[in-house]
Amino acid sequence: AEIELDKTVHAVHFTDQRLLDLQNHTREDQVLNALCETVMTGWPSEVKEVSKTLKPFWSMKDQLSVEDGFLTKGRAIVIPQVMRKEALQRIHEGHQGVTKCQLRAKDCVFWPGINKDIEKLCLSCHVCQKHQRANPHEPLKPHDIPTRPWEVLRADLFLWEREEYLIVADYYSKYQIVRKMPQFVTSAAVIKALKQIFSELGIPSKLNTDNGPQFSSVQFKEFAA
Repeated sequence: AEIELDKTVHAVHFTDQRLLDLQNHTREDQVLNALCETVMTGWPSEVKEVSKTLKPFWSMKDQLSVEDGFLTKGRAIVIPQVMRKEALQRIHEGHQGVTKCQLRAKDCVFWPGINKDIEKLCLSCHVCQKHQRANPHEPLKPHDIPTRPWEVLRADLFLWEREEYLIVADYYSKYQIVRKMPQFVTSAAVIKALKQIFSELGIPSKLNTDNGPQFSSVQFKEFAA
């Protein structure tokens, strides 16, 4: 339960296709393209020498980096303008209210003014407001009771101290395996980690997941079939 809460509050994951879209839109975004060039070539010595469009990034310049076509602030991906509405919708899934949505976005996605955008969206959402007043608890979902070790497993992704991990838990023995994942977790990365675990300990009869993007992709469904 703690793992699922951590994932719900803190993590915003991307499918392989959306990561490709992020690369393309970052390159096409005039501000982020210019920011990437500045990050790679070096910042001016004084803020007055920075262009108006890049000044919002001056205070965080030491946290910015470019890797594989992605612009990041720490571990958070800097989202291009054209994809911010979609990112807000992803953050807003679950209608957890302002604070939890901001925590969900933290260390995952970023753009200047993101916290204000989240606050504006949540305060205008009657579902968020109702949820915040009622603060309901989700009912526990029953699962199959295994009869032997490694028969039924649970796989989840979670964030810990700004690092992404895959955890695989055995329902019968409560045995858990944790594997550190790459910065941008794709279905292919999850499949690779699971193949390695299964090659060492065997293939389970059933694997439960939360059906997040990495687990609901066509690639993962083909792997699990």
